[in-house]
Amino acid sequence: MTEVKSNIELCFGLPSTEKCEKNVNDICIRYGYTYEEVRIIEFRAMFETLMKFRNDEGSTFTELFFISVLGERVTGPTVTYGTYDLNGNTYPKLIYHGEYLEKVNTNGRIFINDEIINKVGQHMESLFEFEFVESRRVKQ
Repeated sequence: MTEVKSNIELCFGLPSTEKCEKNVNDICIRYGYTYEEVRIIEFRAMFETLMKFRNDEGSTFTELFFISVLGERVTGPTVTYGTYDLNGNTYPKLIYHGEYLEKVNTNGRIFINDEIINKVGQHMESLFEFEFVESRRVKQ
């Protein structure tokens, strides 16, 4: 049987804290952008900045979320930034290009099930200060 490959999308929504909301509104006023434009720009800039860094063991910030949830070192699939539309509005999302993590010490694999990815999404919400709306699997 052939393994069906899917991407995992983590969909985010509006700012989840007053601080983030105020920051978005201040930028709108200062530079004349729309609220939607600023949400997208801010989320993307944060993601791109964080993707530049690795910890001392070489883990990316997205892998650190999985390590936190699972309690073991893993490497994850490539992650990219994207957007999705809902009710005429555009929102940010992160796309994991694959459904498996690789165990660093034992060479095994871990399927990224819904429980794992939703915990990761909730952790990201607290860091990014953007509401984690849902995760979904999209066949490649």
